[in-house]
Amino acid sequence: VDNAIKIHQSLLSRSRLPDVQKNQAHLELAKDFIAAGLLDRAEQLLKDLLELSEEHQLDAKSLLIEVFEASRDWDQACELTESQLGEVKGDDPHQESPAIKARVKLSHYCCEAAEDRESAGDLEAARDLAERALSWTQESVWPQTILARLDQQQGQLRLAYDRLITAAKMSPERLPEFVVQLTEVSESLNCREELAPLYATFLIQREDPQLRVILADEYKMRGDD
Repeated sequence: VDNAIKIHQSLLSRSRLPDVQKNQAHLELAKDFIAAGLLDRAEQLLKDLLELSEEHQLDAKSLLIEVFEASRDWDQACELTESQLGEVKGDDPHQESPAIKARVKLSHYCCEAAEDRESAGDLEAARDLAERALSWTQESVWPQTILARLDQQQGQLRLAYDRLITAAKMSPERLPEFVVQLTEVSESLNCREELAPLYATFLIQREDPQLRVILADEYKMRGDD
């Protein structure tokens, strides 16, 4: 990496180097800085490149998003990804997949930011971010579990339970991630007996060893050896 940085910096110092090659060296140097963990320097190079070269816009934006992800700068990651979403135009079915991927990434960034705010004790901001995540994609378990956790902390147990049931029905394979939370809430509401039939339905839909163990635990809790 050190040698690559030296080579690309040497290329950029050549005044007679054509702009096309200089911009390519600019991009490669940014990659070098990312590989070396020099994220601030990579960020500045990529922002400069966005102004210098239309040809390298897509590559520079993709790398810049990687930098924002690595530095956990979710606001800038959202802003740049949202600008890319705006560039997906028309009803071309070939462009639907990139648009969907961008919306999923935006939802993930909002969830990351929501968990950061929750850890900092700012529950109101965490809720706003989790709800924003849902606005990007309704078919997402993560914001539902964040909102359920916030509801639980604020004493809104029925709302938390409903959110978790929605998440479970949406993606039964993700149930192991929040089954403990769902169990706690259902016990607080005295409705844990509703879980076993639900889990049994999931198991009919898909054979999953983890779901089988979860259902077995429910039967064991009920004394149904």
